[in-house]
Amino acid sequence: MAAQRPYAAAAFAAAPSGPPAWKTLPCWYLLGTEDKAIPPALQRFMAERADATIVEVAASHVSFVSQPEAAGEGAALKLASTRSLWLAPPRPAGGVPVPPRAATR
Repeated sequence: MAAQRPYAAAAFAAAPSGPPAWKTLPCWYLLGTEDKAIPPALQRFMAERADATIVEVAASHVSFVSQPEAAGEGAALKLASTRSLWLAPPRPAGGVPVPPRAATR
């Protein structure tokens, strides 16, 4: 059984977290056009603000559950378009390659 743990005080550290990932990494957004929980216009605004590639599906708030094919197609699009990021990792000033984020998980 899962249980919620108490918060960690370190989560409220005064140090800044750094720039948000969506400012430097490609983003995708699966927008359910029939969402009744978050208006699609608001979702579109947020996705466009993040410069995300928007994949629309005629579905509700949990479109990834009701239409997993659409979520899968969006994931395939993401993988195809970021392939170059995986093949040629960026090199910092010291010349040591930086591993892709997903590889550290």
